[in-house]
Amino acid sequence: MDNDVILKEKDDFIDDREKVWLGILGAFLLSLIGGAIWCGLLWLDLFRPVCGLAIITFAVIGYRAFTKKNSTKGLVISIVVSLVTVVMANYLVLVMQVYEAYKIWYEEGEYFTKVTFLAAIKGSYYYLSDAYVRGLVLRDLGLGVAFVVLGAVPFIVDAVKRHRNQPYS
Repeated sequence: MDNDVILKEKDDFIDDREKVWLGILGAFLLSLIGGAIWCGLLWLDLFRPVCGLAIITFAVIGYRAFTKKNSTKGLVISIVVSLVTVVMANYLVLVMQVYEAYKIWYEEGEYFTKVTFLAAIKGSYYYLSDAYVRGLVLRDLGLGVAFVVLGAVPFIVDAVKRHRNQPYS
């Protein structure tokens, strides 16, 4: 008999397979909440990388909510999704800062063309060639990754405990 199917009653089967694509969607959607908080803290001038904790927590909750499973595979997927979200949030912060700088330069007459937010998204990578900007971005990125890993530790410990308590067949 297939391991993914559980016999509930005489002819009633329940499909117990993990719906990974739904889990990825859930992890990504909920991790975006942490990413939004990351970007929001920019305006408050607070330490943004600590949002890595929120990003991994929301990603794990999202994966579990969408798949109704608590698996090691889900944890690994949630960590990967969280790291992608940290990169996206970090780049979005750079975009927001570039956009604000161009807005100020335009208002002060130092720049003669209004820059749209879309143009800032497309061109912000250019500023990564500046060593100072790149250093700031990489510092925040590294700290964000560190906080994702730190936030994943309790989930990893839980997964190890769950794996050890699992009966072998």
